[in-house]
Amino acid sequence: MLFIHFSETDNIEDLVLEKVQKNLEKLAKEIEMHLMDNRSGELLRDGVKVAIIGAPNTGKSSLLNSLCSREAAIVTDLPGTTRDPIQVSLDVSGYSVILIDTAGIRSQTVNLIEDLGIKKSKVQAQSADMVILMIDAQYLLDVNNIDLWLQKYVENLKVHCDNCLVFINKIDIVADDQVIRLKKISQNSTWTVCFGSCKVNKGLTDMMRTFENYLQKLCGNPNFEHPRCSQARHRYCLLKALNNVQMYLKISKSDENIDVAAQYLRKATLHVGKITGHVSTEEVLNVIFSKFCIGLVTFTIMSII
Repeated sequence: MLFIHFSETDNIEDLVLEKVQKNLEKLAKEIEMHLMDNRSGELLRDGVKVAIIGAPNTGKSSLLNSLCSREAAIVTDLPGTTRDPIQVSLDVSGYSVILIDTAGIRSQTVNLIEDLGIKKSKVQAQSADMVILMIDAQYLLDVNNIDLWLQKYVENLKVHCDNCLVFINKIDIVADDQVIRLKKISQNSTWTVCFGSCKVNKGLTDMMRTFENYLQKLCGNPNFEHPRCSQARHRYCLLKALNNVQMYLKISKSDENIDVAAQYLRKATLHVGKITGHVSTEEVLNVIFSKFCIGLVTFTIMSII
């Protein structure tokens, strides 16, 4: 621990403290800005985890194969073909994506194996950064309120979707007037809804464009925005640094001695140093003596960094 004792006749000028306070307030805002990126830097580095979920035989595996341009998953007309989650890594407009095909979710299961597959699907959906909800267009032929229907449908699936793209599949086997009607009632939906057919490769271009918009919202655009925090450890260090800067600002506004508040700046420096490289006591002292003239100062070093 480092204590700085100033003589009674040698005080730091108020203008210096005011300048320090303004700079630290600005620094605190910048750190907060970096911490408010919703893990976008980590998503850019590790990839966006996207789970394809839905009822059995809605075309989840077909969509996976279409997006990765190969037969990564087995596709049949039989419901329940997919049992275990299938993961495929791909690049979507420069964004790293981990696409996950999951077992179909339904309330009435046939056997224990299907039940276990559904549990895995729900785990994947809960841990995903984004969900693509697959729906058979034939389910919606008699639906007039698509928002209400989707809400009940997701509740029946018992999954939570923060970032959800709805893809209504198999429009190739639905009458054209029904497709027009469904598109019309979905225009004012609070959900993001796309229509298409994986079988005949219809509507996938529009779906991919919407998918890319979601990825940009999750990851941001590194070409035009501030640098992203791509390591969980860096995020932790920034948070600790911010807490200590805020403590300094709080104490410096009170009647307590400035050297007490300065201890929090030292801690903040150490946490930032863990990101940029080690900051030693000698380096700190060298900067103080080379940049500032603070009068008669006595340093008592209780412990070495």
